Amino acid sequence: MPHIRWGRVLAGALLVELTMMAIIVPLNAVSASAAYFSVPVLAFATAVLFGRWAARPLAGGFILHGVLVAVAASLMYITLTVAAGVSGDLPMLYHVSHAVRVAGGAVGGLLARRSATPVPAATA
Repeated sequence: MPHIRWGRVLAGALLVELTMMAIIVPLNAVSASAAYFSVPVLAFATAVLFGRWAARPLAGGFILHGVLVAVAASLMYITLTVAAGVSGDLPMLYHVSHAVRVAGGAVGGLLARRSATPVPAATA
């Protein structure tokens, strides 16, 4: 089992959420509809970007780290939603965005693995 770099995971998750807010808030001021429908795309893209960032310096566990970044980001957002008192029926896009984000984190980890420098095998 690979060692989990929790600092990078949590930093990546925070960067996902901050980047999402930095894009969605101004976009919402221009067009609420555009902001609403861009959330899944941005959730995927930011999870790819910061999932890759978190997994890139590792020797293994790339996809795990990418997925953990996305899950932690979703948990941050869910916590904010609950703390804000949002309850009741949430739109399907809310749930889809979380699933798409996790897929994006996995893709980010996969990209980090593909670009990783191979670790030389130990010689006997």
